[in-house]
Amino acid sequence: MTGQELKKLCEPVMLRGPTRVVVNAEGEAVAPNRAPRPADLVFVRDDGWSLGAPKDLIGVAEQMWADSWVAVIIRGEPLPVTYKAWRQLNGPRPAIVM
Repeated sequence: MTGQELKKLCEPVMLRGPTRVVVNAEGEAVAPNRAPRPADLVFVRDDGWSLGAPKDLIGVAEQMWADSWVAVIIRGEPLPVTYKAWRQLNGPRPAIVM
């Protein structure tokens, strides 16, 4: 994904916020205006749908569509990054434990 494609995909999310925000460890997600805490990080799929999470629920959010994320928006950062770049900076994805 080029920088321009990344910007075009993420710009609406950066302006209006994520589609949903994870609110608990079970993966329940609500509209951003109903979330008790703001999203510290937002995962974005290639269709523009996005899922935000507070810091302690980032792993829960990531696992929900782990193979579909293409971009990540970090609160306070001016530019989004590709999911691949974010994952490389944060080490391997933890295994799902059932």
